Amino acid sequence: NPDCVHAASHMGRGLGLTLLLKSIPEDALNGKVYLPTDLCLKTKMNYDDVLKGLNSDSLAEVVFQVASHAKIHLDEARRKHQKLPSDLKSFLLPCVPALRYLE
Repeated sequence: NPDCVHAASHMGRGLGLTLLLKSIPEDALNGKVYLPTDLCLKTKMNYDDVLKGLNSDSLAEVVFQVASHAKIHLDEARRKHQKLPSDLKSFLLPCVPALRYLE
């Protein structure tokens, strides 16, 4: 079912981006920053500040941009939900907690 494949693709992207955001503090404790380099450079985000657990306007902007992309993908997966056969609709349930987290 092409709608199912399309929904799964968007769901996977949205969930992946949401997990990326949720893991920022733990990743920083482990000395890692997995945020998109292009956004970090564009906002002049300081990686050392992230690793130290410091908030900044540039970090907030990067998080906002990633969250916005995640929401776009999860919303698209939900739109495809209406076109799916009833027996396939439950596979989109993981979108619910991700969307709540992004709120």
